[in-house]
Amino acid sequence: MQYIGTGDYILRLDKEPGKFMDVLMDGIYINPSNYTVKEGSTIITFYENYLRTLQEGEHIIKVDFTDGYADTMLTILSSDLPSNKESAISENNNEAAAKTGDVIPSILLGVLFASAATAVIVCVKKRISN
Repeated sequence: MQYIGTGDYILRLDKEPGKFMDVLMDGIYINPSNYTVKEGSTIITFYENYLRTLQEGEHIIKVDFTDGYADTMLTILSSDLPSNKESAISENNNEAAAKTGDVIPSILLGVLFASAATAVIVCVKKRISN
């Protein structure tokens, strides 16, 4: 996700807004006066005045919820640099959807399924041979 140095930045998270606790930037809690949180999943708007205090480069945003957290990388670019409009960024270049880490790797599920199937086959063969 990129911020090009002008306007507010909107972050949308696929989490219940009632479970929102706080936001950290590079491990430091952000004062709630520097952002708003509203419903529609969880929508956090970081104010331009706060974003201008950040140095150019990569920053880690961590959003704490009562049942876990979501984190994402934010790259601050100078407003005079061209921005890449590809990826998950909307037309205003300051809105994106963060990955919440709620995905179970499919390989793990495949191995688990194969192990369970093997155990069932072994049990059936032992029962037939007895």
